[in-house]
Amino acid sequence: MILESKRLTLRFPVEADDVYLQRILSDPGTMNDLPYLLKDWTLEDVQQRRLRQTAGHPTGEACNFSMVLKDDPNLPVIGSTGKIPLFFKYLCFVLIDLLFFSFEYSEKYSKFQLLGMNKIDKVNKDASVGIILDKRYWRKGLAKEALSSVLNYAFEILDLERVSFETLEFNSNMRGFLENAFGLSVYKIEKDVLVYGVKYDVEYVY
Repeated sequence: MILESKRLTLRFPVEADDVYLQRILSDPGTMNDLPYLLKDWTLEDVQQRRLRQTAGHPTGEACNFSMVLKDDPNLPVIGSTGKIPLFFKYLCFVLIDLLFFSFEYSEKYSKFQLLGMNKIDKVNKDASVGIILDKRYWRKGLAKEALSSVLNYAFEILDLERVSFETLEFNSNMRGFLENAFGLSVYKIEKDVLVYGVKYDVEYVY
């Protein structure tokens, strides 16, 4: 499954993504608003997470994507000292099983992000959606672009009638994004919700 937008390619996660997602999930800046997920992730941790998240793909109970930023002159790669020559980029594609992502020389993190619909209920036609975006790409319109693509897919292709976004009370960045970028309002507030099996907290549902 591949979704295309102006600056992003969204495709199902694969093993080659794990090393890049390991760095993103272990980055305190990116995960500041998701403290219950922040830890020193190992490749095995990331692999197990990917397998759990994609287990529902065959039955249509989940639909998770890796977000890959296309080459965009208006979004220079942070931390890059230069691009690999085109012929070497093609060689990289072959060596990693023809994964079509932009590979930048000396970039600290790859341009992989996480986006997914979990708990898709085909009977009641609803689902929940979540996103983790490398902090270096915040406030560039990428999260809105990605979520818009997924929401369009959810409503137009999957024929869902409701998609919710669950976030925590203290996550003002995400709540502000949902309210300002999409004009959403809080649908309900749930107290004493067990978050990631770690701690009980207050959850806002949009």
